[in-house]
Amino acid sequence: MHRAGFGVSNDGLNINHKRKYIMKAIETKYLSATDTRGTRIKATVGKLTATVPYDYALSDVDVAFEAVKELVRKHKLDWDISTMVYGGTNKGYTFCFPGSTIKASAPLTRGRGFGVGNHA
Repeated sequence: MHRAGFGVSNDGLNINHKRKYIMKAIETKYLSATDTRGTRIKATVGKLTATVPYDYALSDVDVAFEAVKELVRKHKLDWDISTMVYGGTNKGYTFCFPGSTIKASAPLTRGRGFGVGNHA
């Protein structure tokens, strides 16, 4: 993937010259209950957000993914989220699209960097 020709749309998401979105990481965050609201999960990508109530019948990652689905639904994003990958952070989960990868050019050892390759 080449960086030339990329810009940022009004909603803060990267777009290419064909006006299609480049998939970015979607971050989720646990929101504690307050006096007036129950526990919630918030999903964010760029300037777009969506919040869902915490469903205790689901696992933590499944509740976070419900927030991702709500983000896509709420903002009418034409994204295929059926094959997302995820990882945990100290705030929640981050969901990514599996099309972009980084390939190490050599085994990683102390003091050595890695090469960038195969950005899709």
